[in-house]
Amino acid sequence: MLSLIAAPSAALDRLFPPNASRGELKAHQYPLYKIGKRTYRMSPGGRIFSQQNLIMMPASLQGQAGQIMYAVDINGQLSAIWILTPEEARKYKLSKVDAEEKRKLEEERKKR
Repeated sequence: MLSLIAAPSAALDRLFPPNASRGELKAHQYPLYKIGKRTYRMSPGGRIFSQQNLIMMPASLQGQAGQIMYAVDINGQLSAIWILTPEEARKYKLSKVDAEEKRKLEEERKKR
């Protein structure tokens, strides 16, 4: 019984919302984040999650780059960023469709 309680949390998969996209964080100067070729603004109340799924302060990302999952709100602003572990980065491959294009495609589908 004790071994079940002491199981490492790293073994648990993080769940990302369906609207989350995969990207590469290339540059950061709060509140602006360059993901891939686009620059996004962090929304008020936007959150950044570490590889351990802990909330991070934006200043702790200064000068860092890395593989991420991110969610964009209806205004086109970042609502959440998740810093991926190497295992998650292998599991969730980069796609050519970014979050903004994904949102536009969803809006077009709803209009039909």
